[in-house]
Amino acid sequence: NLDIYEFSAKSTRYYDTKSPFTELFYVNGSKNEQLLRVFHTQNINKNFNVGLEYQRLASEGFYARQKSSHSDFAFFTWYKSKNEMTSFWSL
Repeated sequence: NLDIYEFSAKSTRYYDTKSPFTELFYVNGSKNEQLLRVFHTQNINKNFNVGLEYQRLASEGFYARQKSSHSDFAFFTWYKSKNEMTSFWSL
């Protein structure tokens, strides 16, 4: 039931940035529900980009012994050769 929070190769976004880009997102709910997302990507040179994404979802739950925690990490990169062939890779 936590599949919607998992990273997959199909859902990975690839970027071609002119400067490093970072996005931080944090939500704290009423019963200690917490959602944290960290995303960073940057071009190493004009043909090579790397990035990472981290997500953590945690909750104490409403009832006894209902505590849950889920973490996910993704690393991705793309490379564009001189003849404009592009390669994508994610982990």
